Amino acid sequence: MKNNKGFSLVELIIVIAIMAILVGVMAPQLIKYIEKTNVSSDVQLCKTFKTAMETAATDAAVANETAYTAPKKGDAGNTATALPNYGGTVYLSSLEETLGVNNAAALNKQIKSTLGKTEGKISYKWVSDSSVVVYIDNTDKNGSKTTGHSPSATNCECIYAGPVELW
Repeated sequence: MKNNKGFSLVELIIVIAIMAILVGVMAPQLIKYIEKTNVSSDVQLCKTFKTAMETAATDAAVANETAYTAPKKGDAGNTATALPNYGGTVYLSSLEETLGVNNAAALNKQIKSTLGKTEGKISYKWVSDSSVVVYIDNTDKNGSKTTGHSPSATNCECIYAGPVELW
C-alpha cells in the first residue's frame, strides 16, 4: 500500500488561486478604509490645533503677557515654518504643550492623508476674535492631493475643522 502524506501540486495551486481571488476582492475595500482612516486622523489633527489656538487665545496668562497681540478676525497663516505665537512666548508654549510638539515641522509630520507628509501644512484663519478655522492646504475632503483647494467664501473643500461658512 502506498502511504501519501502530503498535498498534491494541483491541490496547492487551487488553494493559491482561491487566496488570490480573495485578496483581489478585499484589497480595494481595505485601501478605501485606510484612506478614510487617514482623513479622519487629519480632521482630528485640525480639530486639536483649532482647540489649542482658541484655548491659548482665551487663556488669562497669555492675555496678561505684554508681548502678546490678540488675534483678530481675518488674521491668517500656516504652519509652513513656525507655529503662530502672536509675539508671546506664553501663547507659543501653551500651543506646544497642548499639541505635544515643539515646532511646526513636527506638527506637519502628523498629516496622514495622501497629500504627503513633506508637502502638507496646516493653515488657519480667524473668523472672530476667539474662533478660528483650521484646514490642510491643497487637499480635498477625501484627503487627495489637489492644487488650489482652500476655504472659499461659502465652504471649505479641503480637510478642515471649522464652520461651513468661513468669512
